[in-house]
Amino acid sequence: ALGTADSGKTTILKQINYLYYSVLFGEEKVIKVSNVKRGFMEIIEFVITNMSQLQPPVALANSENQDHMIYVQNHAANASDFSYSQEFLERVKILWQDEGVKECFGRVSSEFGCISCAKYFLDRVEIVKQVDYVPTVQDFMRCKSTYTSQPDMDFLIAEVPYKLWTLAGTRQVVRKFIVCVCFQSWDIFIYTVDCSCFNEINSHCQNKLEEALLYFSRVTNIKRKLRIPFLVFLNKHELLAKKLLSGRWRLEDYFPEFADYTTPQDATPGPDEDPTVTRAKYFIRDLF
Repeated sequence: ALGTADSGKTTILKQINYLYYSVLFGEEKVIKVSNVKRGFMEIIEFVITNMSQLQPPVALANSENQDHMIYVQNHAANASDFSYSQEFLERVKILWQDEGVKECFGRVSSEFGCISCAKYFLDRVEIVKQVDYVPTVQDFMRCKSTYTSQPDMDFLIAEVPYKLWTLAGTRQVVRKFIVCVCFQSWDIFIYTVDCSCFNEINSHCQNKLEEALLYFSRVTNIKRKLRIPFLVFLNKHELLAKKLLSGRWRLEDYFPEFADYTTPQDATPGPDEDPTVTRAKYFIRDLF
């Protein structure tokens, strides 16, 4: 599986793990609880840090929450040794209820690509902070996973063995891809795309969807010489719909050619899907 950062590569691994193994193992559950709680620190610290940096800046709606903000900022620097106590999670809960924090989150999550699962977990902080909290399947799927190595998985379908190998990261993806095809025998390549990132920029100030298109063109140039099928997964349709229907962002402002794009006659809209969303989905599909 190939794709730029946060496009959904590891989610494919998780889905296969659940579909073909049906359970989350005890050790893995413990790891996920730790990941979820650590994620609260990363998310809330990121949001409150950006409140004063946005133009115009955003202030806390309730000035009494200033103590909670200072608490998080003071502990963020030592997050590796932090215990993510009940007190910490309660403070996160209070901050998340502040309308100023929510306003800032809405701006930074869309403009700078904050973790797509952040709101899901922030809305569940009351559940997560329970002593006997155990991740649900949805928690497992949505929990952010970061790999320093290349995760893989062996599984069986109808007694036929398969191996799914994921290339993590983006900067060295083409080099890794070349090594992969030169020294391994593969039947199909999967390329994952975050459809909702059309208005986001990466750390190099490049539009994320344009970045995905760039890497796709590079790896397909290699793929054409190999006669290996290429399957493109267009992920995060629900986030794409949310952005478009909010009225705050227009796809044509980032990709001007969308203004003249016509929805294909054979297009199949999702249940109760707005025509604008259907048109955008097929436009992004045709880019690839």
